[in-house]
Amino acid sequence: VREAVVSTQSTGELKRKHKVEVTSFLCQYLLEHYSILTNEEVLELVPGLTPLALELMESLAVPASTSRHPVLLCLDETSDIIPWEACSVYNTQPISRVPSVSFALSLRKLRSVPVKLKSEDTFYILDPQENLPKTQEFFKDWLSKKDGWKGVSSKPPTIPEYTAALNSDLFVYLGHGSGKEFLGGKSVQDLGGRAVALLMGCCSGKLKSTPMGYTGTAMDYLLSGCPAVVGYLWNITDRDCDRYTKKLLDLWLEKGCDVSLLALMNPSRGACKLPHLVGAAPVLYGVPDILCDNTEL
Repeated sequence: VREAVVSTQSTGELKRKHKVEVTSFLCQYLLEHYSILTNEEVLELVPGLTPLALELMESLAVPASTSRHPVLLCLDETSDIIPWEACSVYNTQPISRVPSVSFALSLRKLRSVPVKLKSEDTFYILDPQENLPKTQEFFKDWLSKKDGWKGVSSKPPTIPEYTAALNSDLFVYLGHGSGKEFLGGKSVQDLGGRAVALLMGCCSGKLKSTPMGYTGTAMDYLLSGCPAVVGYLWNITDRDCDRYTKKLLDLWLEKGCDVSLLALMNPSRGACKLPHLVGAAPVLYGVPDILCDNTEL
């Protein structure tokens, strides 16, 4: 590949003007990411490539369907707000976030991996502040058709209801923020839990760095015993948030045990009308291998 790339730049004034240094790293990058790059993007990296060189790279490139193990990100306070998971080069790469490697190892000891959930053991909280009428309209009938799903709608949840939510297999929060005004901080940790939590509201996945480590609702849920938490890094629009949530759950319930929840987060970003503003915001903290054990919904 290197010889083919170099030969395309060896002649012609235009090619000499835009000549780039062809290193083994550049060739490796092109082969690994060719399946998700357009020809225009490749030509921006290496101007003057001939069709023959492009065909050669296509034949040697790593297929987009290549199975990859999840990547765990341990980020500091300056980089945790960046939506690394939504970068185009990671379209086919499942990425989960953890506060530290030791924390990730502790999660694996608490729960067997992969974590298999019974989809009918789901608890939801829908619009607890009763000020999201369009979200109510969007989800009410959809949620009512899910066999076995329990939840509360249009009212603040009680402590017993939150206890039931945290001790179900799947907990879906559909409202403003993360619900911490109803139950948050040490109260969540004291209740304990085992649910995979989808906190689908503004900044629900945003963490704050302190001298004692990270704090935030997502951390509270992880410390309570939840194996994984999905949340948003910043403020988002309610309609796009609803589209993303429904797309993610529909795909996951359809795929069942074949695909993890984490692997479907990137494909679901396309459901948003603002894919770079809202679609890039959701991230997953915790165990990457979350499977749905029942698709009969």
